[in-house]
Amino acid sequence: MSADNTIVVLTSPKDDGFEYRVLHCQAFENIYWNNEKQEYDYDEPYAPTLIDYFEKCNVIKDYVEAMKIADALYVETGYAEYGINIKYIPRPFDWYRDHAQRIRKTV
Repeated sequence: MSADNTIVVLTSPKDDGFEYRVLHCQAFENIYWNNEKQEYDYDEPYAPTLIDYFEKCNVIKDYVEAMKIADALYVETGYAEYGINIKYIPRPFDWYRDHAQRIRKTV
C-alpha cells in the first residue's frame, strides 16, 4: 500500500525575495485539482486547496532554515514516499488566500 506522503517546502514570492512554508502531507497533487474546471491544472495551484494545506504553517524567511525544518520533519516522520519536495508557486501566498476567499464566497 502506498503512503502517498511527502514533505513540501512551499516557496512563494514575497517583496524582493521568497517566503517558505513546510508541511508533511498526503496527496499533495490535490492542490492542482481545479474544482471549477474539474481537471488538474499543473501550472496554477487551486487557491482554496492550497490554503487548506498551508494556511496554518509557520512562515519562514530563510531558505536554509526552511530546509533544516523539512529535514527534521522528514526524520520525525520516519518515512515519506516522495521525500522532500520544493514547490514554487508563481504568486504571493496572500494572493492565493484572497483568491480562495473570493472563490468560497461564490460557491
